[in-house]
Amino acid sequence: MNKKEEFFEELSKQLDFSINEYVEVEDIEDYDELYEQLEDQGAFEQEVIYYYNAIEYLKDNDASLQESMELADEYGYAPRDINSELLASLLKSQKCREEFSELRSEIESFLEDYKEESFCYCGEEIEVGEEYCSKECARHCEKEIT
Repeated sequence: MNKKEEFFEELSKQLDFSINEYVEVEDIEDYDELYEQLEDQGAFEQEVIYYYNAIEYLKDNDASLQESMELADEYGYAPRDINSELLASLLKSQKCREEFSELRSEIESFLEDYKEESFCYCGEEIEVGEEYCSKECARHCEKEIT
């Protein structure tokens, strides 16, 4: 596991999903790209099943139902299509997006630092200023050059 995968795995401990399961982290270069891919892959979709669980979730997070009803309206649900499980799932999904968004500065900072890191000719990560990951790699690469 490389530094980027490790970072996202550690970050995932603060979320309801694992980032690495939804995106190819090596392809991610900025926060917006990561958010968009997670959204497209359904990472933020959280389902609350069973009436009791839904009622408990709503009671704890939106007792007035104002926020969840607004979400249902935004998504175009008609009143006849709304039930406690739908409202709880919409709200939990929205909270998941918000929790992820709160990590934006941490993600941006990491990705910015990561861009500045170097990679050896063989593809292994190396410290900034280093040229090779090992003496063996240096010898191998120098032989190919000459």
